[in-house]
Amino acid sequence: PLLWVPMFLTENNRPLWVGRPVDPSPIANFRNALIARVLSIVLVLILAVLVIARWLAKRAEHFGQELTTGVRGILREERKREFRWRGPSEVRELGAQLNALARSHAEHLQAERLHVQQLEQSNQYKSEFLANVSHELRTPLNSILLLSKLLAAEESGLDADQQRQARVINEAGRDLLAMIDNVLDISRIEAGAV
Repeated sequence: PLLWVPMFLTENNRPLWVGRPVDPSPIANFRNALIARVLSIVLVLILAVLVIARWLAKRAEHFGQELTTGVRGILREERKREFRWRGPSEVRELGAQLNALARSHAEHLQAERLHVQQLEQSNQYKSEFLANVSHELRTPLNSILLLSKLLAAEESGLDADQQRQARVINEAGRDLLAMIDNVLDISRIEAGAV
């Protein structure tokens, strides 16, 4: 290989080029060293990008796990949870909104539990009331049924019209007793005692 260099100007003011032999080994060595350095820099950059990507993926995975664990804890286990995240404003704002949602959910759960307790107490009062009323109604009703049955019998000494009226009283009493039994059965079903 030759290296062409201008030596001097000719009569026409044009340069005269002269070829000189060149040893290509220093240029080849430089080229090879440059390629090796560029490749090593590219390799280091690829490794750095992989390490940073792995770190970001782990951080995102940790963030996702913390988010799902926190939301699951709020919804299923009914725990109070505070999200204190650092980072961009969007992440901090998401944490603040989740904290507000968790507080609201806890307040609603507490109100719901209080309401359930009040309903259970009301249901208990109703069941006790029905049990007491049915007992108080059954005692005289059984006496009425027994006496009306005795009066409706032919051996009672009453005439036919009076016996018919006693049978009407007895049938009405049995209907009333069946209605009381149905009300008690419904109250037992609602109380879960059946």
